[in-house]
Amino acid sequence: MRYVVLPQAIRNMIPTLVTRFIILFMDTSLAYVIGVRELTRVARIISEREFRAFELYTFIAIVYFICTYTMSLLSRRLERHLAKERGLA
Repeated sequence: MRYVVLPQAIRNMIPTLVTRFIILFMDTSLAYVIGVRELTRVARIISEREFRAFELYTFIAIVYFICTYTMSLLSRRLERHLAKERGLA
C-alpha cells in the first residue's frame, strides 16, 4: 500500500492541497507573522497621519498578490513535474 496506493493518492491530492494552502494563507495572515488585521490597522494609522491611503492599501494588495501568485506558480510546476513522471505530458 505504501509503494502503490500512497504515491498515487498524494499525486491526486496535491492540486487540492495547494489550493487550500493558498486560501488558508489569504484568509489568515501574511507568513503567519503579520496578521491581515494588524497590517490593515497599521496602514489605516499611517494613512490618517500621512494621507496616503491609496498607496498603502495598494502595497498590501501587491504583497498578497505576489505571495499567492508565487504559490500558484509553484503548484503548477509541481503538477507538470508529476504529470511528466506519470507520462501524461
